[in-house]
Amino acid sequence: QTSDQDGSDFSEVQKNFETFIRSGKEWRFWVGDRWRPYVGVDGFASFERDIFETHSSFDDFKSTNQNISLGVGGVLGIQFQINDRIFLTTESYLDLFASYSLEKFEGQFSDQKTTTSGYGFSASLPTNIYFVVQF
Repeated sequence: QTSDQDGSDFSEVQKNFETFIRSGKEWRFWVGDRWRPYVGVDGFASFERDIFETHSSFDDFKSTNQNISLGVGGVLGIQFQINDRIFLTTESYLDLFASYSLEKFEGQFSDQKTTTSGYGFSASLPTNIYFVVQF
């Protein structure tokens, strides 16, 4: 809690929560002695909530944003076997998802609530190379 220039009390609180879960199945094939391409499908869900509150002698304000997303995705990748336990791998994916968002503003003088929903996709080209050690 702090004081403004005019001596009034002021405080702010910020709370964040986010969770993401993804599960799926991959099919791998051997091509030669060291190359292993794979394809896969999976489903995912995410939830995120951000709350920001300010309290002062003039006004109390609370902003809440939350988003829920559900989707399915496909993956295409390739793995190179260096030895029995060490691999290099890279992959690309395409995800299709639906999302629902709620945004609320609550203050001493006004309240506002906005909801949005939509569909979208995200894609990634194979831009990363992962170093995998198998135990």
